[in-house]
Amino acid sequence: MSPAYYKDVFGKNPEYNSQFLNFDNDKMNNKDISNKLMDLDNVINVSLMSDIKKSSEESNANLNMVILVVIIASGSLAFVVLYNLNNVNVSERIRELSTIKVLHAFILYTSETDTMMMYPGIFINSYLLSGIITMFFSIIVMVMIHIKLKKVDMIDALKSNE
Repeated sequence: MSPAYYKDVFGKNPEYNSQFLNFDNDKMNNKDISNKLMDLDNVINVSLMSDIKKSSEESNANLNMVILVVIIASGSLAFVVLYNLNNVNVSERIRELSTIKVLHAFILYTSETDTMMMYPGIFINSYLLSGIITMFFSIIVMVMIHIKLKKVDMIDALKSNE
């Protein structure tokens, strides 16, 4: 803030209560300069940017550990939730899945003609293609569910008596 703008806003001249000094580290030691400044009567405190930088780096290192723990915990929670949802879904639909598996083989054998026969062998390309198709549909479903979840009022959902 410039002195003129300060006067416009507060209606009085600014009173300076701090100074920022830039000195050459090669000529003097930080501690020597700090000690000489603290010996002056009108100096209350001296803060060195090198100390502030060191403290910030230490805080960042500690914060990075906390963030890592949060990421691991949230990833574990996501895994457990998805596993449980799939496990419940499969156990509830085991008869339907078994029927589909049997019908899939039945359809292959009954769709054969005298001139065309289905080969039951599965190649690595089939696995890759089915994986890509599954990922494609999973991404579409995730986008649709994300849009739906953004519209959910979480407070109302927690208030409901079910």
